[in-house]
Amino acid sequence: MGNQSKAVMKDLKREIAHDFDDYNKRLIKNLKKETPVGETKKAQQGWKNKYNNEIGKKSKYNLVENKVPYIGVLDAGSSRQKPRGIVGPALKQTKQGK
Repeated sequence: MGNQSKAVMKDLKREIAHDFDDYNKRLIKNLKKETPVGETKKAQQGWKNKYNNEIGKKSKYNLVENKVPYIGVLDAGSSRQKPRGIVGPALKQTKQGK
């Protein structure tokens, strides 16, 4: 691969990583918006950005995490505030560019 091709690939990877970073930021915003809010707001505040700009590398892409122990129960629709859950609606909004 020539120097020009390498430069183009480097620019392309940088642009993809930037777009992916923007997508991930919107996803986290939507996850927080879709998370039911209790008195402590722990579930909503538990969403953390884990994206590390490793586009094109052989690694597992961990985009977000929430270590609040009951987040799975909330995502299953246990809250009257968000009976449709969290992740599905958040992904749908993010895919729509919201």
